[in-house]
Amino acid sequence: MNDSENTSTYLYEKENEYVLSLPRVVAGCKSKKFYPDSLIWLFLNKIKSFRTVLTYLIRVIIGWKWINKTRKLKKRGSLVDAIVIGNGPSQGFLDVDTLTQFQNNGGELICVNFWTENEALSKVVPTYLVSSDPIIFSNNIPDHLSEKHEKLLSYILKNSSIMLIFPLNRCDELSKVFGEKRMIGFVDHELRSWSNNINPLYPRGYLTMTLYKALAMANWFDYRNIYLIGMDNTYPRNIYCDQNNNFINHEIHAGDKDYAVDQSAMYNTIGDGLYEIAQVFYDARKFKNPKILNLDRYSLTDAFKKSTDSVSEVLNPRKVIKP
Repeated sequence: MNDSENTSTYLYEKENEYVLSLPRVVAGCKSKKFYPDSLIWLFLNKIKSFRTVLTYLIRVIIGWKWINKTRKLKKRGSLVDAIVIGNGPSQGFLDVDTLTQFQNNGGELICVNFWTENEALSKVVPTYLVSSDPIIFSNNIPDHLSEKHEKLLSYILKNSSIMLIFPLNRCDELSKVFGEKRMIGFVDHELRSWSNNINPLYPRGYLTMTLYKALAMANWFDYRNIYLIGMDNTYPRNIYCDQNNNFINHEIHAGDKDYAVDQSAMYNTIGDGLYEIAQVFYDARKFKNPKILNLDRYSLTDAFKKSTDSVSEVLNPRKVIKP
């Protein structure tokens, strides 16, 4: 590499060329526009979100048996440890031996969404799998996710010990596929403008991120220690913009090849996307549980204490033999 290839401009160009050349998926969604400097917008946004209360009450009445089941699970994990595993790059700090030993010591694993994409780690069968993505196990699977979906479905059917945690409105439907005993429901109505709630029995006071919902369930189960990994939240450094001003997100997930998502239809501007990303970090602060320990020292999520030891040392500490 010559001197010109060491310049910041050269590296900047190569980085953008790499991301913009990746296979691209278009995210189709209603465009989000935010006006945080407008008191009128903030007021109307609060009033609009308050309608959630009505839909929540209706959903609770319809799905009372699932609410009651979740209510009875409060503090069920108080005598054991758990690790909540997201799909961020730091998931790669884990290995099969460490997770297996953690389970053998009584620890429980809470995973999210397409856990099966990490072929190595998915050899370890999790205790719980959490998902709130409405397309998973639905009839509306996009073509680019069909193979992942079939792999996940087969995995769950094969491993009947996995408990499934889904929004209330999916429990009746999915219990016909997986059985009622495996289903656990949580309230997935958002009331962020009015509440900081993380109790899964009530509308949540945080953005719709599956990993946050998994953490909320771990908090409800009240584990002795809650370890966290894969919540890298590297969104701010994964944003790119092409020559047509398309909002491109570089998707980096453990066990999966890099790809890009065109989010131009989701957000009116880059600023709108960054505003919502900022909310992701603010919402992490709402999980005020001193028992949560982030095992990724590089994570941008700064709401939790971070470990200074290796992942294996934390999950499976060596017992000190007294002389």
